[in-house]
Amino acid sequence: MPSTGPSQPDYSFLTDPSRPSRKIPFSFGSSSWRMKLLFVGIALVVLMIIYVVIKNVTATPSTSVYYVSVAQDQQELSHLSMAAAQQQGVNTATLNSAVTVQATMNSSLSSMLSYMKANGIKSSTAVLAAKQNPNVDSLLTSAASAGTYDQTYKTVMRQALTTYGQDLNVAYVHALGPKGRALLRSDYASQQLLLTQLNQG
Repeated sequence: MPSTGPSQPDYSFLTDPSRPSRKIPFSFGSSSWRMKLLFVGIALVVLMIIYVVIKNVTATPSTSVYYVSVAQDQQELSHLSMAAAQQQGVNTATLNSAVTVQATMNSSLSSMLSYMKANGIKSSTAVLAAKQNPNVDSLLTSAASAGTYDQTYKTVMRQALTTYGQDLNVAYVHALGPKGRALLRSDYASQQLLLTQLNQG
């Protein structure tokens, strides 16, 4: 006579290897899926690093910094020459140099600022004055008191004009447009004339 008691649950799947176990698709508990995610993450990081390196290597620096540097030189030369032109007791050579440098730099700076504005290169009074050196001003003031202003001015102005010429050359090498190159070429010609006049004085 068959048993009428409660039926027992079937646990044969635990001992029967022929029955495939059920797998949950995309289970994060699966080690193979975690390995795939890790591989994809590492690949993305490597690609990002390669992209950043290539971008930095091939990027062309903005030419605006070179024009700003030239304008700063022009501002400093104008500042130095104006102070010299107002200095009492200077000799004729110093006065002539100072007046010529001031007129030339004021014109050059005006043209440079107009070019910069037309090409979206921003600047400010504080930025233009960044190359003004209080130590140089103090040196010239002390030289005036010591009676050596003319020679000190000549040394300071020669160095300032030389730096200006170097910055013009650097800016010209990096200039892209014909108008900018023409402006820099003209400024360099003026710089050479001013330096020649100073050395002959």
